[in-house]
Amino acid sequence: MLLITVFASVSSDYTTADAAILINEGAQRYHITKELADALQLPSEGMETHSVTGFGECSSRHLQQMEHCNVCVLSESKQNIPVRVRIVPTIVAPISCT
Repeated sequence: MLLITVFASVSSDYTTADAAILINEGAQRYHITKELADALQLPSEGMETHSVTGFGECSSRHLQQMEHCNVCVLSESKQNIPVRVRIVPTIVAPISCT
């Protein structure tokens, strides 16, 4: 599966930052890194418990607690689009070849 990458401004009530956004058209949830959440000074709006499953797995390996909050993505037409996101440590990690 290939993900489309776009660059856009993301904002909170306090500040704005430029971000690379990976578009997954089949996604039911959106995620941002803890690093971006901290840069935007985003307050957590609570915790959610989620079942984490890898590609091709039928059952979940474990439950994970994730903070969630709201951000706005600035569109090309300069409209703020509100998006509810989960805060995660890492979106993608380098693939190990060993």
